[in-house]
Amino acid sequence: MNPLHPASEAAYDRMRLRQWSAGRARSAGIDRRDLLRFVAAASAAV
Repeated sequence: MNPLHPASEAAYDRMRLRQWSAGRARSAGIDRRDLLRFVAAASAAV
């Protein structure tokens, strides 16, 4: 299986979660640490 083209969407999601958890995921979106801060602030506000 080519890691750039996983066999299923579930496999891709698992791969991206592992990358994100390890701090290796890259995207044009929000930084992992910023997202964690946002989630912590949102949960504290509830």
